[in-house]
Amino acid sequence: MTRASAMNLFGLVQSGATRLQHSMNQQLQLLSTSSSESHLQALSIDGVALLIVSYLDGESLARVQGVNTAWRVFIQQYRESLYRSLLEERQVFHTVITSTLAFKSYLFSLRHELDRELAHTHAVQHTHQALEQYCASTEEHGFVAMFCDIIEFRDPRIARFVAWKRQSALSMVLAATPNHVMAFRKQSNYVGPITFVPVDNPLWPVFTSSPVHVPGFMGYAFDHVTMVEGYEALKETVVKSILKELMIFDTTENAAAYGRSIGHAPYAAILEDEAAQVQVGQSERASHLTFSSSLRRQLSKYSVAERIQRLRSKIKAVDDCIATTPTSILPSSSPV
Repeated sequence: MTRASAMNLFGLVQSGATRLQHSMNQQLQLLSTSSSESHLQALSIDGVALLIVSYLDGESLARVQGVNTAWRVFIQQYRESLYRSLLEERQVFHTVITSTLAFKSYLFSLRHELDRELAHTHAVQHTHQALEQYCASTEEHGFVAMFCDIIEFRDPRIARFVAWKRQSALSMVLAATPNHVMAFRKQSNYVGPITFVPVDNPLWPVFTSSPVHVPGFMGYAFDHVTMVEGYEALKETVVKSILKELMIFDTTENAAAYGRSIGHAPYAAILEDEAAQVQVGQSERASHLTFSSSLRRQLSKYSVAERIQRLRSKIKAVDDCIATTPTSILPSSSPV
């Protein structure tokens, strides 16, 4: 069963528990005739329902509980396994804050993610607002995005170290041409510092990073980049030029050994360098800038002021949920 088919089937919850159960019976009969889904023949209706909700994210699970009492009871019954799957198997958070309950660990981790995004949004607020105002009044404004919003990294450790090594690049604003930049500077009243990078630049260097085969080398930072949808065309030019030859090593010893072999210290981020880890933490607390995330992309359609408001509302909702969630699983009681 694909995620899309699961979501289509799950849309039937709006019609109520009775119609949903009837539809699930039909779906179960349909699936049992398919050789690729023959393992579903032995599943009960609850088993099919559990399979479907296992495709949902945390917010969707919360919304499902508001459909009716039956769904609320069902989700509560399997809550720990569902949220443990989100944390451990689907790895929905880069940073997991552990707790005695998987659900509470999910809440703490979500709170941490919301805090980081709120701090980032505050850090770029004035620049974003100036650009929003200019773009709203200028049809051919030519602005593309901030560099920090067009890429992300699969490994959160690498994301943190790259952000530290290329901190000044995160707040760069990508514009179509130098003429668009000049027009903004002439017309806008914003006096804060903004570093612009023209995207339409025939002088972008075209280069291939030298292959390296030494112990502890984890690739170039560029190798770990995932482009945000819609910006893929900028990977080989803008992104590659900004990240340059930044290398990723696991330990200081391996990076030093490579440095000796080439006669100079490499331009590298070293993940297990304790001194560097301290500096990374200090840099994060000072600038708060981070690379893109699924949360940021969800908020991207809103103005920066609306993003801040929504993040604060989400944080309050999470805090309220944490306050009412017990620290251990309560013994189940029979319904009256």
